[in-house]
Amino acid sequence: MLPIGALFAFVGRQLGRLLSLAFNWATLVLFGQVAKDKQLLLSVMAVLSLVWPIAIAGVALPSVGTFLLGLVTVPAWTEAWVRIGMLALALAAPLGVGFVASRLRDRRPGGMGMVRALLAGYPNALALAAVLIWLMVVTPVLQVSALARRHETAHVPIAIKPGGYETVVRDLTAALGRADMRVRREQAPWPLALPGRILAFVGGAGVRALVPEDLVQLRGRGLVITIHPMDLGLTGKAKVISRARAALVRELSFTEAYQT
Repeated sequence: MLPIGALFAFVGRQLGRLLSLAFNWATLVLFGQVAKDKQLLLSVMAVLSLVWPIAIAGVALPSVGTFLLGLVTVPAWTEAWVRIGMLALALAAPLGVGFVASRLRDRRPGGMGMVRALLAGYPNALALAAVLIWLMVVTPVLQVSALARRHETAHVPIAIKPGGYETVVRDLTAALGRADMRVRREQAPWPLALPGRILAFVGGAGVRALVPEDLVQLRGRGLVITIHPMDLGLTGKAKVISRARAALVRELSFTEAYQT
């Protein structure tokens, strides 16, 4: 008979894999497939934001922290320091979010500007934690829906120039039209658009550069294209995606965006 401990360990591993997959989907939907030099920074921001509410819960209810410590092997004497450790983490995690967000900027702040950037990590962490938790619920549902329709996904990495988002939307719509692929412009569904609006309102300059206030989708027969500032996400039938990708890549040489 399978020991109970082994069964719980197996279930825990499977849940961990599902959470990791949902987290990857969520960050992809939120930020798009960003440049490799920024992927690590975004991942750190996301992890710190998710750790923050857990640390706050550990301060308010030390039993939460004790339960989490019970999942790993630690010396018994550390239990008395749970609340202090959680308090330190609750104070430091948002500051870490603010610091990482400042690293995303083209011009990094200094002096008092850096202090303001660090303090901005508190509202940023709150917004990002809420958004990621929401997307970790929504995006697996969207992925299952796409699989049920036998749709595939593809990504075209880009970097839209500052202020060029609307121009890129128009140029890509025209490019698809010249390829005999008629699409209509729509706002992304509210479960996907709302997170961007929250972050654009609360976040700093580095976050606003990555998340548009109004996320746009181009929809056609068997095709949906989500236009992120640093990524084009394509969902649809394989042949349709291939045609659309060819048309878009060709047009990206002549619009307000860089191919990366």
